Amino acid sequence: MNRKSFKKYIGGLTLLLILSLIPYLVVNIEAKTVTFKIVTMQPKGKPISKNLMMFADALKKKFNGQVIINLLGGPEVIGPFQQHEAVRSGQIDMALTSCSFYSSLTPLSHVNMFSNLTRAELLKKGFYDIHEEIHRKIGLGYLGEITFDVPFFIFTNFEVKSLKDFVGKKIRVFPAITPFMKALGAAPVMMGQHEIYSAMDRGVVDGFVMSTGGFVKGHSWHEVTKYMIKPPFYRGGLALLINPKSWDKVPKDLQKKIKDWKYNVWDPDPNGGEWFVNFTNDETKLVEQSGVKVIELSPADAKVYLKKAYESAWESIIAKEPVEGPKLRKMLFDESRLSQ
Repeated sequence: MNRKSFKKYIGGLTLLLILSLIPYLVVNIEAKTVTFKIVTMQPKGKPISKNLMMFADALKKKFNGQVIINLLGGPEVIGPFQQHEAVRSGQIDMALTSCSFYSSLTPLSHVNMFSNLTRAELLKKGFYDIHEEIHRKIGLGYLGEITFDVPFFIFTNFEVKSLKDFVGKKIRVFPAITPFMKALGAAPVMMGQHEIYSAMDRGVVDGFVMSTGGFVKGHSWHEVTKYMIKPPFYRGGLALLINPKSWDKVPKDLQKKIKDWKYNVWDPDPNGGEWFVNFTNDETKLVEQSGVKVIELSPADAKVYLKKAYESAWESIIAKEPVEGPKLRKMLFDESRLSQ
């Protein structure tokens, strides 16, 4: 082979090599530019949005920018009770919302709220895999919880000396809380978080159910609230929902790596998922220092109170899901812990 022919041969091989690499280069470029647009049930700047962006930043760093989460805002972009449908339809890629807000699609959406186990215990039992399958059946992708293991309280503008004092009172709720309020004889009033301040201020409701995260500095609810009732109940955990077609833009092997990292590394990290747990504990102390008076129910009333909370919730679930409901109750709820 002469010199000229040799150069042509090498040139041809080089061209073939470049052409053969193009599909891999394209896939690699696409994998580094998958961006998801997300909305949350609270406006930008609120605690859950902060925790979400902590997750988004850690995700981007961990996987070299292959997956980016872009926060558009909260209820001002899409109403809190419509966000899950916006994800299902593909109007938006992702939403961080209450698992109770889409219980109309399946009453099993919020069973984790009625657990008295921790996130770590739920993970060990395989609950999140089961919950992912539950969501898949209703056309939603599920990437676990953000802001988890957070208890709820009833906050009121009336003094509670016994459980009879709840009878007839109007209490702001979200769907998961309705059975409990009915069991107490109260009148549940459905409304979003952003409506609580004005509803309490104008006397539209006599109380509301919420966690303490952002209570004072985020929402200023202490200005319109007199009492916090103890003991707390349930466990808050916002669902990170994603449109299945959007999620499929991420290669399967990367999907698995992301989920493994989230559940086993980020979630238990004090500077990651666990941040909100510690934040909420500090927020509870801040509520107690803000002028909101704490009412501790008597041991006898507290036992009945918690029994009503969990029994009413699980009865509601099982009435709608008589097959799966009892199985999930057995997995998620330890009745012996109510007496501790």
